[in-house]
Amino acid sequence: MRTPIRILLLLAPLQAAAGNPQPPSIAQLKSMYLACSDAAHSGELGRAGIMQCSVIYEELKRRAFDGDFTRLLAWSRGQAAQQASREDRAALAKQ
Repeated sequence: MRTPIRILLLLAPLQAAAGNPQPPSIAQLKSMYLACSDAAHSGELGRAGIMQCSVIYEELKRRAFDGDFTRLLAWSRGQAAQQASREDRAALAKQ
């Protein structure tokens, strides 16, 4: 499977950071992580995408959650619940 273009576009700040002293912001890392999570759940990630998303995960965990997997997981689950709630409201609005 190929990595979706939306993942590649979101990865650009992280890839640029390799030659740029300014790393991606925590907000950018969170956005990239959520895009990776969506792509992983839908089976859209290839080998390269999985490796890149792993780097994003580690960097986000280190910088935003002080290396604490449990905190990252709690945040991620909260994001998923918010997304589901938005989708439920949108579906109700269409009825």
